[in-house]
Amino acid sequence: MTALKTQWDLSVFYSSATDPAIEKDQKDADKAVSAFAKKYTEDKRHLKNAKALAEALTAYEALIGMPAAKAGYYVYFRKDLNVEDKEAEALAARLEDRSTKRGNKLLFFALELGKIPSEKQKVFLAAPVLAPFRYWLAQVFENARYDLSEPEEKILSLKDDVSHGRWVQLTDNVLNKKVVEFDGKTLPLPEAG
Repeated sequence: MTALKTQWDLSVFYSSATDPAIEKDQKDADKAVSAFAKKYTEDKRHLKNAKALAEALTAYEALIGMPAAKAGYYVYFRKDLNVEDKEAEALAARLEDRSTKRGNKLLFFALELGKIPSEKQKVFLAAPVLAPFRYWLAQVFENARYDLSEPEEKILSLKDDVSHGRWVQLTDNVLNKKVVEFDGKTLPLPEAG
């Protein structure tokens, strides 16, 4: 009978918090976001043409799937394994700052989509080329009435980490310090889970 593996192998993400691949992934994401923002703040065809919008949404979706997000998972799992991991906590703070800056560069995109006239929104929602994005677009169009100006949305984005993000971190830290008894051993809650 093979023994059950109970240790996480975080090397599938990075070798350490100082792995140069983390910075490379972050720089690649920074460049890609800047290029996307430059392109779509200058070129507004996507606001009028379904095919151009499909291309823009495909590019936007690619940004979300970039390897930069791996670093977030890496620090999250490290913190799960050791709530006192100050190196992971420091890296998490740096990553959050960069992620917020990238997000703020992209805010204009959904805000502009939300301002598309309702008749054009209906055309876009019915366009076959936009079928893979239909649900997301419908949500953007529906929620646009709650959008603030871009500067106001950026302020909320910056405050989000300080308010909500820190509350979640505090809750995780408290829960990760909890222990349970299992098979005669005292185990931290994340390890027991």
